[in-house]
Amino acid sequence: MVWTQRFEREAGDLLDLQDEVAAAVVARIDPDILLIEAGRAQVRAGAATGASAYELLLRAIPAIHRLDQAGFLAAGDWLRQATALEPDYAPALAWHAYWHVFLLGQGWAAGQEQEAMAAAERLASRAIALDPLDAQALTILGHVHAFVHHRVEEAAALHRRALALNPNLAMAWVFLGMAESYLGEHAAALRRLDRYRALAPCHPHAFFFDAARAVPLLLLGRHAEAAAVCRAAIALQPGFSFPQKVLLAALGHLGDREAAAAVRARLLAIEPGFTLEQALQRTPLRLAGDRALYRQGLRLGGLG
Repeated sequence: MVWTQRFEREAGDLLDLQDEVAAAVVARIDPDILLIEAGRAQVRAGAATGASAYELLLRAIPAIHRLDQAGFLAAGDWLRQATALEPDYAPALAWHAYWHVFLLGQGWAAGQEQEAMAAAERLASRAIALDPLDAQALTILGHVHAFVHHRVEEAAALHRRALALNPNLAMAWVFLGMAESYLGEHAAALRRLDRYRALAPCHPHAFFFDAARAVPLLLLGRHAEAAAVCRAAIALQPGFSFPQKVLLAALGHLGDREAAAAVRARLLAIEPGFTLEQALQRTPLRLAGDRALYRQGLRLGGLG
């Protein structure tokens, strides 16, 4: 059993229901099957010698999701091995680029931020060159452009291209929503994120994808809603720093100093020495008003 869900609609909507069921199956089945295969690869890992690039990729994916630092760094080694074994294996290149995005976002690049940024761009671009019709690789490249290099308009175009190829790719809906929010289009961003939630509400990346909703909510001044979204995402993955930062900004605006102090302590345990200046350098937010609101929230939350 991979996945079950019950759909209830009026009897006259059968054609729409067929489309909805088909979209949900496409959105859910690929990531779920991938994680099942990854679990099998983990079981085989102890006895296997000479693992293939595909097996190495499967070992890496759950470690990326768990975000335990030691396991996450091991995943980077497996992905390097996979791309060394098969330099033209586009999925491994795309996942390795995605790994670098988390490495940077978690503050784990250890003084090698520029090298990690360049690697993310190179790996994602190579994946697209090898397979221009790989929608996931396209949207990963888009996210690299947006988050790593702050080339947000280019990112949005890549996400739209990915959705033209696969309109049921949950990751692309999320990353397009994030890009639109970076550009100040927060209402549009929420609509994209609504589409993701309709397609794949229990996606394996939900700890990340759900948290994305907090950004437009925060910047629309809906601070209590943003805080609730962040808390739910943190419950799924306490080691992920992104929702901790948005939650800290939301609590700062809400004036909840006690809760903000606890969040700040958790954030600094994940990223020791993280500062307000670093937060502003990393954020791709384009509009001056959005950057000022984010800055003020973090400052009120006690980040110096």
